[in-house]
Amino acid sequence: MGDTCPILIHAVNYSYGEYIRSLVRQFGLRNIVLAGRGLTWSSFARMNPQIAVFETGSEFSPVLIKAIKKRFSSLVIIFEGDLPAIRRNNNLICLGKPIHPDILREAIARQLVQNGTQLPSDVLSEPFLLGEAKGMHAIRGVIARVSKTDLSVLILGESGTGKGVAALAIHNNSSRRSGPFQQVNSASIPAELLESELFGYRKGAFTGAWEDKPGKFDIADSGTLFLDEISEMHPSMQAKILHVLQSGEFAAIGDIKGSSVDVRVIAATNANLTKLIESGRFREDLYYRLNVISIVMPPLRERKEDIPLLIEYFFEKYNLLHNKGLIRLSKNLLSMFTGYDWPGNVRELENAIRSIVVLGNENLVADELKKKTVPQSPEEKREPELFDSIGRLSLKEISNKVARRAEGTAIRDALQVSAGNRKHVAMLLKVSYKSILNKIKEHGL
Repeated sequence: MGDTCPILIHAVNYSYGEYIRSLVRQFGLRNIVLAGRGLTWSSFARMNPQIAVFETGSEFSPVLIKAIKKRFSSLVIIFEGDLPAIRRNNNLICLGKPIHPDILREAIARQLVQNGTQLPSDVLSEPFLLGEAKGMHAIRGVIARVSKTDLSVLILGESGTGKGVAALAIHNNSSRRSGPFQQVNSASIPAELLESELFGYRKGAFTGAWEDKPGKFDIADSGTLFLDEISEMHPSMQAKILHVLQSGEFAAIGDIKGSSVDVRVIAATNANLTKLIESGRFREDLYYRLNVISIVMPPLRERKEDIPLLIEYFFEKYNLLHNKGLIRLSKNLLSMFTGYDWPGNVRELENAIRSIVVLGNENLVADELKKKTVPQSPEEKREPELFDSIGRLSLKEISNKVARRAEGTAIRDALQVSAGNRKHVAMLLKVSYKSILNKIKEHGL
């Protein structure tokens, strides 16, 4: 898709627009422009998008009304509330909130076909790893590449960062996707039971073994086995896992013959394996066998710009799951959410949104968050650089300094929402193309 025919997303709720953009990227479409309430018809016409996705309330924007009247090709409208009467238009698809990602993908795919093209064939399957933070783009790229191989993968990161989601994404986008995906949490199973859980046992192997029981390696044959919290595994069990990885063979408890399996192993941990190796609690040879490819999932506090779009995603997910009406966070709670460090990461955020949807209000979550949040003092909130300028610079010089910083931030944000397309940045910021090139160079962007 060329630069002159991007996917345009026009969102009344900018956070929802960021969520839709992150989702559309994972449909395999890259050239995406996100515009807010300031979009004009002249800007829309100059961009000439191949598909325009409008997120709207019950009142349509003037740009959307004009696009419908002119039968612009092709439109997807995501609306909230009652949809106004629209005359029949074959270029138009209307979707009511909340919507499942698959429904949006089908709508965009239909519009692409109508325009003589289609979604890329190598598009990532669910589960989606949402986020516009730089680190998330890199992680999705690694998953796309490693999914095409059969290499072992080690996923690192704090609890709740999405290690299990990443493992499932690797499986679902691999040649093993039609095979089983099995998960074992080493920390939740007593050490004396873990061997039978992984390798199974034969009838009569011990008291109570009344019949053969297959282990997870048996069940995951031709698929993927995800070993979560592998750092909690006893060294004797680590040796048996290493043997399976090296030979593809294992023996069930009580079996005199070995079994062969074809299983891809993905492991994950929130521990520092290097330190565990130094202390003798984790086998170095197993570490190198697992760590062919490593993925580090960032904590949510390091990607706070993704919090608003994740909130939108979880609201859509749980509104659909519980058949609830649309709920929105108050501005006060949204501010608390973006200021909180989320030690439980994405899982903690998801649980908070789930509670709000199920309970139908945000009071309980807000009260709990207030207990965890220590407000900053005015001294902590002020910017040290500007504070230090007092007495050295005049008020005008300080104002110019602040304005320059704001200008750089605006250009950086416009570059992000325009996927780096500088012509679209110039349109959004209402300056000439030459001026924006000079400003980008001036700010080192």
